[in-house]
Amino acid sequence: QESPAVTIKVLETDSKPQGFISFASFPENPLATVSDLCISEGARSQGFGSMLLRHTEKILSSTAGVQTIVIPVVKGQKRAIAFYRKHGYLYTGTNIGQNPLFAKKNIAKI
Repeated sequence: QESPAVTIKVLETDSKPQGFISFASFPENPLATVSDLCISEGARSQGFGSMLLRHTEKILSSTAGVQTIVIPVVKGQKRAIAFYRKHGYLYTGTNIGQNPLFAKKNIAKI
């Protein structure tokens, strides 16, 4: 099995980091995973998380074979869960650590 392509994107304003997102995809695998989306406390509620997520969706939608993005969310993170739901991600179950998983399918159409 080939190694995943792991990417980290940092969002800066005025040369100051405001947040980052990390994601991975395997060649010719229909699933990609966002492992982290983090926005600085003082930069929250300004649309930076949405910008990073949309940018990631656009990148992954043009990656050969990727059809679904899966995002594990730390249990109890209600704000994160609401954020992903707002962006069209649906609850799909839990992972080994019992953290909720959210997914968006058919990203090739984004």
